[in-house]
Parts: sequence; C-alpha cells; structure tokens
Amino acid sequence: MKTRLPFPIPPLPGNCRRVLLLLAVIGLSPATRADWIAYNDSAYKSGQTNGPNVTTFGLGRSFAGEGSSGRLKSVATGEDTPVTATYEEHFSTGSVNSAGDVADYPPGSDAEAEFKGQVDLSGNMSYGDSPGWYVDLILTGLDPGKRYIFAGTAHRNGGPGYAERVTNWTILGAGSATYASSAGATKVSNESVEFSTGDNAAGLVARWVEIDPGSDGRIVIRTSHTVGQASGGMPGAHAYKGYAGGVFTLKEGPYRWRAFNDSAFKPGQTNDPNVTTFGLGRSFAGEGSSGLLKEVAAGAATAVTATYTETITTGSVNSAGDAAEYPPGSDAESLFKGVVDLAGNMSYGDSPGWYVDLTLSGMDPMKKYTFAATANRNGGAAYADRVTNWTLIGAKASSYASSAAAWKISNDSVEFSTGENAAGLIARWTDIDPGADGTIVIRTSHSVGQANGGLPGAHAYKGYAGGVFLLAEQFLAGAAAVSTPIDISSVLPADGAAEVSPSSPVQIVLKPGDRGVNTASISLKIDSVTVTPTITTEQGTTRVSYTPPSAFAASSVHTVRIDFTDDGPTPVAYTRTWSFTVIDSSAFPVLPAEQALPMDPSRYTRRGFAMNVVSPDPNDGIPLATVDDAEAIWGLPYNNLVEPSVFNALGYALEPASINYQVDGSPIGNMADDRPFPGIPGRGQPGEAFAIQIFTLLQLAPGHHRFNITMQPGFRLLAGSATAEVELPAVFSPCTNCGGDDAPWIVDFMVEREGLYPFRLLFYGGSGSSSLEWVSVTPAGQRFLVNDLQPGAIAAYIPPDTAGPSAAPTIVTEGNRVVISWTGAATLQSSPDLRSGRWTNVNGAGSPHRVTPSGTLFYRLVR
Repeated sequence: MKTRLPFPIPPLPGNCRRVLLLLAVIGLSPATRADWIAYNDSAYKSGQTNGPNVTTFGLGRSFAGEGSSGRLKSVATGEDTPVTATYEEHFSTGSVNSAGDVADYPPGSDAEAEFKGQVDLSGNMSYGDSPGWYVDLILTGLDPGKRYIFAGTAHRNGGPGYAERVTNWTILGAGSATYASSAGATKVSNESVEFSTGDNAAGLVARWVEIDPGSDGRIVIRTSHTVGQASGGMPGAHAYKGYAGGVFTLKEGPYRWRAFNDSAFKPGQTNDPNVTTFGLGRSFAGEGSSGLLKEVAAGAATAVTATYTETITTGSVNSAGDAAEYPPGSDAESLFKGVVDLAGNMSYGDSPGWYVDLTLSGMDPMKKYTFAATANRNGGAAYADRVTNWTLIGAKASSYASSAAAWKISNDSVEFSTGENAAGLIARWTDIDPGADGTIVIRTSHSVGQANGGLPGAHAYKGYAGGVFLLAEQFLAGAAAVSTPIDISSVLPADGAAEVSPSSPVQIVLKPGDRGVNTASISLKIDSVTVTPTITTEQGTTRVSYTPPSAFAASSVHTVRIDFTDDGPTPVAYTRTWSFTVIDSSAFPVLPAEQALPMDPSRYTRRGFAMNVVSPDPNDGIPLATVDDAEAIWGLPYNNLVEPSVFNALGYALEPASINYQVDGSPIGNMADDRPFPGIPGRGQPGEAFAIQIFTLLQLAPGHHRFNITMQPGFRLLAGSATAEVELPAVFSPCTNCGGDDAPWIVDFMVEREGLYPFRLLFYGGSGSSSLEWVSVTPAGQRFLVNDLQPGAIAAYIPPDTAGPSAAPTIVTEGNRVVISWTGAATLQSSPDLRSGRWTNVNGAGSPHRVTPSGTLFYRLVR
C-alpha cells in the first residue's frame, strides 16, 4: 500500500527533521508501490527460456514447475506480490497432462505483445479427459480497492488438424471486469471467450481489464472445452477436446510503466523520490526544462524525454507554489495521490496568445501510451474563470478520456478551471499512438473562447500551464472495441451548485458518440413540470436550453431532468437528473422601475461612457486618498493636470469602448487589452493621484444582474438619476493568494422593468498600481466587459447631455475643391496610404476645410 504523509513536514530543529524525511522515503519505497506485473508458466518444462522472475505454478502428469500453488512475483523486482495463484483440476476420468509442445509467438499478435521476452509459449495443460472437464486458476490476495488485468493463452501448435481443439476461458467471482480479448476470438459473453488452442496460429489471448476483485479479493479463471455453438460457442469446435491454458500474466494497474513529473516543483514538496521535476518559470526550482522521465516503480530511466518550451508575447511564465490538495474521490486523487504533490502551477504571466508546449519525444511508435495532467491554483470561487485548455498535438491516434465534468471541445482538446479545480479534474488521453516520429505535444494555454467551443465564462487569457502529469506505457496494444455513448458533456446550472443566479437558464450540451441524438425525443422537466426548451444542433453537438419566464425565488432548490434517445435503429434511452440551489437574493437591491428610460434609438445613438477626470496639482493641497475624497473633489477649486485634449466641449472624456484601465497599460484584472486611464500619463511609475466619475446608461433586462469590478484602490457604484441615486453594495469575493489589482468585488442587484438605467461609477487612484475594470457576469456565468459588442454583453450608452455635438463629417464639392465640414472638437488627419497605418495632423485645419485634389489622399476625424 502507498503511504502519504497526512500533513506537510514542518521545519524542526536538528535530527528531528531528518527522521521525518526518512519516514517519508520509507513510506514510498519501491517495495510497497503498486502497478506490478507478474508472469506464470503453467506448463513449465526444464530448459524453457522464461524470464528470471517468472513463476511456474501449474499441474499435470508431467509438470516440472514449482507446484500447484504459490505467490506470484513482480517481474521488475523479483519480490513476492500479495497474490497467490492456485490450480485445481476437475474431471470425470483420467487426469490433466502437462505437455511440452514447442510453440512460439506469432509476430504482431496479441500473444507476442503480452508475453514476448518474458515467458516461453511452449507447453500446455492438456484436457486428458472426457466431456465436463475444467481447470480452475484461483487468484487470491487481490486488493479490493485496486483494479487488475489478466491475460492468458496456450498454443498446442498442432497445425490445421488441431484447429478444432478449443479452450473456453471464463472469469468468475469478479465484482466487475471489462472484456478485452483478442478481436479474432469468439466472445461468448462479457465473462467468457473461446478460441483454438490446438492451433493458435493467430496468437489470440483471453483478456479482461479493469478487474474489480470484489470484497473478498478473489477471482477464478476457469478453462474448459467449448460451451457449444448452440450456447454461443465457437463454430466447429470439438465437443470436449481443448487445453487448460499454458501461460498467463496478472497486472496490478493498466500500465507497463508509469512516469510522474512535477512541472512546478518547489523545495519541501513531498513527491515520490522517483518523480522527475522538469518544468519552467521565473521561480521554478526543479531539474530544468528538459530530461528523461523515470519509471516510478524502480527509478530506471525511460526512453521518453520531456521538454517544456514557452511561447509568449510579453513577460515570462511564472512557476507558483500555491498550496493545493487532491479533492477526495476525484480523478486527480486516484491518479496522483501518494506520488506527486499537487501544489504549484505554471502561471500564464502574459497577455493573450500565450501557450506552453510539453514535447514528449522518444516514444515507441509500436506502443500505446496514456497521458494525464492537472493543476489547481486553489484560488477559490473568484478564480474559477481562470481556465486551462489542454490540446494533444501530433498523435497518430488517441482516445479521449478526460474527467467527465471537464469541458470537451474535441477529441484532442479539453478545458476546465485550474484557478479553482475543486472537482479534481484531469485532462487525459489513452491509447495514444505517437506515430512514426515517436513525438507528441501537449499544449496548455488559455481558453479558446466560447465562440470556438470553449468553456462558458472562461477568462479571455488567464489560466495555468499545468502543474503535474503522468505518462504511462500501456500493456495493451490498443483498447478493446467498445461503443461510444452520447456524452452529456455539461449541464447548467451544475449539479449541486449552491449559489445559482435567480435568472440562470437551464442548458445541456449533448455530444454524439457512435450515434447521434434523436432531438424529437428530448424531454426536459424542471421540478417535475415539462417545459419547452430551445434545441439546436451544430456539427453534431446538440444544445438544449430553457430560460424561465421569471426569476427563481431566493434560496429555492430545483430539480432538472432530461430524457432522450439516440437515433439508432434500436434506440438507446438516456436520462440525467440533477439539482441546484438559488443564491439568497432576498437582500439584493431592486432598481426602481420608474428609473427605467425607454430605449429611443433617435436619442441614444452613441455607445460608451462619459467621464469627468481630475488629477489635482499636489501644490493645491487637495486630499485624494479615499473614495469620499473622490466624491468631494468635484466641487473644489484645483489646477487640473489631466491632458486637456481628452475632453470634449462639455468637459467630458468620452470612452466608446469599455472600462478596462491600468495606470501603465499592463494586463491586469480579468480581461485583456488594458489601456491607460484617459489623460493620466502612463509612465510606468504609479503614484499620480487622480479621480474619475463615469456616467453611462445601461440597457438592462428584467432579472438578476451581477457586476465584477476589479480595481485598485477604491470605487463606488451608484444607480439612478442625480436626484435619486442609490449606492449599490459591493462585496469582496474571497480568494486564495489574491489581492491588489486582482481583487474582485461583486455587485448584485435585481431589475423589474426593461429599459435604460443611469449609472455612475466613482473611482480614485494614485498611491499604488491603479487599475479599474468593469465586467458583467451573465446568469449563465459568462463574463463580458460592460459595453462589449459580443452577444450577451450589456450595452452602455453615453448620456446625450454629456456627448456634445457629433463629429461626423459632411463632404461636398465646391468647384474643383472638396469641402470637409464637422461640428464639435475634432482633429483632421490625412494619410496617403491606408495600408501604412500612418496618419498626420492637417496643420491649421478647422471646419470647414477645403482641399484641392491632387493624387490620392485619405482623411479622418479624431476626437
């Protein structure tokens, strides 16, 4: 059994520290590690060329092995496993014979893949009996908490004349098992298979994987003659002639070898001593960016080299040491517990477009591999939008096997939150065929975006480039052929979600397997009441969505059920039921319905925000250190140091895009493309005191609304007209190891009537690294900058009394001249070539401006 210290080792004086470290090493010593493999020659004859750690338990009249019972050995170490193999014969006359017929592995066969280089295939246990015989191989001492693989075969090598001599292999007593015998064998049932052992020229094997031995840790592999064609047996088989096996292998775990790597290693982490630490980052403390992976069982080097490379636009990847653990029962726990410390991650440290490539080279093109990886920033709910996209590149073939709750984009791409991986999700592929060059790439990056099939609500560029990974060489050359069911890949609200928006829609994403979805069969119920959803299908993916006509009640609990069938000739039925709890919205402010202005396209024509901006001269002695100071400053006399060109004729700076500012323009907060504050020099040296009040009209639908305002150092948000403003309370959203410019504040409120609502956002900055970002969070969890042009974002309109006259130009001809006219403050610029991107101010140009055409010249107005 693996041993894992239940707590980090604290700093202790003297020898105490060394004793605790020694215990950690003993607890993870190779002798106690799992994932062993054992081989047994059940028909051993002297002189056969078995591997040195192969056991020879079996029976028969001329059997020369160790006896009928004994402990199997780990072929890697020669140490006894906990499992005892015992043979028992059952017959009516005579006895079983152990024969030594010479046989070999048919090249390219399953028998060769399973046994080559370990066990001599020669020999078999012969029936030597009349009908009704069988031989039981009893395997005891299996761990009920683990899973096993069994494979067995025999080859009398008697030629075509012996092809009718067939063995039936049946697994008995297992809690469960997955059938994985050779494709050319005759499958009788999930527990029973037959093939010729008189002439096994195809090198077939009987095999089961994922064997659950049950609470008693005991299974039986029974070999006998065919069950007969009438009972599903192999056609043409002899009624009772066959062979009771020859060789078998038992494996704990599904891999030949496993290698683990901690890509964000920090000193003091409690990794297994054979875990490698290749990775990168500004504060990375591992072995370097490249090296050979090691087998965790014995510490021997594999042939596979792992190499990390970063691709960024600015800055560099950071290796962080955030504490994290494995959520109990999660996929991350089952793969990594007791081997790798989950703490730490490679942080993005960059703007959009970053990615980190893990290149795995030196893989055997003739073998199959499993890769799995995860990370957990452990930042709390506020970091849930920080998502990692994992993409497998360069594989000839693979099987997608990531956590069920992960967001599957394609067979080669998956996303999930690594900012708060509370579910312990992993990215995983099995049966990876690396192709002729033996190289694959695992690329980690930010979300591909919802428009491209990415996880809804994911941050535009923030995420983590992994933390730990597993690479394993599989025993099987390929997975057993199984049907792929329809995948209910995501449900919204999530099952068990506890703080769901009162206006949340219900959404289900169905991804096809071998068959598609019969959309006509879809039935959706909420609290046992059938509702009519919207159903769309695009590129095979079916999306089912329903928006309730009114908001859910505060703290209410709801149950959702979806039923449907596939589109096959014999339809398979699917059902999924889940529940969620609505957030306690009873204390959320409600915007007065009388504040709603009707949308008038002729009056509200310009999208964006109007702003007062002030940076008082320090010599004026005006305090600006709190949000109350920012509220009071507008009525005071001061010398404003803000660049005057940012203001229109009415004294407002107009922002047509979004509120996403940072004092030096670096990427901070939730969204990309941060810009300097208008009129405030972006010198890269924060400290200039200033205040901004932002006026806008937001187009809001009825229901629940949430703003996520990321700022430093202080703000105040008010709704309503100047004579009836109401301050909306902001609540800090707790997170782990975050603060400063990333500090998230949540503002929740309700709207009863659709319309335009006046808002004022007050902000001050100066003493530190000032930043401000105004994001809306949709009831479905999507995040948009307010006034983003994407569907689902909240539209903002500049109040007409702040906009001033429009700068839209008029162009007329006057004889041989062109007259350009406009109103309001604007600068006329010209360019000889639009492709160059170079524009220059037209000196002395005012409205109207007259031009005598000569060649090609382009003009634009800049406000």
